[in-house]
This record gives sequence, C-alpha cells and structure tokens, in this order.
Amino acid sequence: MPILFVSARGEKETVPRLDNTGVTGRYLASDGTTGEAVWGTSGPWMALTGVVNGAPVTVAILDHPSSYNHPTYWHARGYGLFAANPIGRHAFDPKQPPRESHYSGHLNDTTAARYGRPGLAPLFPDEKTEVTIRPNHYMVMGDNTMNSSDSRTWGDFSRTNVIGKYFFVYWPFSSRFGWAPR
Repeated sequence: MPILFVSARGEKETVPRLDNTGVTGRYLASDGTTGEAVWGTSGPWMALTGVVNGAPVTVAILDHPSSYNHPTYWHARGYGLFAANPIGRHAFDPKQPPRESHYSGHLNDTTAARYGRPGLAPLFPDEKTEVTIRPNHYMVMGDNTMNSSDSRTWGDFSRTNVIGKYFFVYWPFSSRFGWAPR
C-alpha cells in the first residue's frame, strides 16, 4: 500500500511503503538488557546486531570514561533510533530541573517559565500544543536545552534552506544498510 507525501514542489506523490521483510535488529546494552528495554538505560556501550544480505552485522557505540556525563544514557528504538545521549539525564530522571547546556526534556514555554526562562518556546505554550507545518517546510528541533533556539521559538524551516545529504544508513538492517551512493 503506497503512502501519500507532498513533494518539494507542493505536489502530492505516492511512495511505495518500505518492505521490511527480512529486516532484523536487536539492541544489546552493556548490562545485558536487550530489545527496546534498553531505552533510557545508561552504560559504557550499546550494540545493535542484525543480518544484512545473509551476513551478520554489528554496530556498536562506545562511551569512553572521560566522556561528558559518563556513563551515557541510550536512545534506542525499534524504528532505528540508535544514539548516545550524554546530556539527557533530565529526560530519564525528571526529578532533575532543567539547566543551561543540559538536555531538559521536551521543553515548552510553561516549563521554561517555571524555571525562569519565559519566552523560550513561545510557539509551544504547553504540552498540548499542536502545530501544522507548511508544505516544503520542516520542524527543526534543537537539543532541548534551556539555551536552545529552534522551531519552538522561530517557527518552521523552509526546505530551500536545507543543505547537505545523508551519507550512511544504519537502520534498518536491510539492503539499504551502509554507505550512501555517491
């Protein structure tokens, strides 16, 4: 079944749904936790294993003991999110208040005002806010720190301002895995 998208020219396009047949992937945390249970855990390393074209593949991220906020927290979800998050302590321990240069959860203006920063996210007054993004525009999110300025402050971002290309696909483990064509 195709999915309907709006092209860069504002025209409706149908795109075939990605066939994930044969796609594999399993997260393994340094403490032995597996699968999606690794979300929000902390530790010195995280691995993602699977099979690509019949061959086993493992991608691992290591957190060196001298790294900021070691051991780091991990973002790992079944749809392919796989990242270290050394600034994410507040998201995983909400008892910690938001701080400058530290990830502070999904900040909205109510939360920012509570901690002395009203006006940080004027387009997102509270957690119930819904936003419609214009065609050919993107929602650009920063690192959710108290000193981050992004679409919560200045609105959506025009596609004409996007520069660059992807260079590596690490999820899903399928024939798309690996370096992007150049």
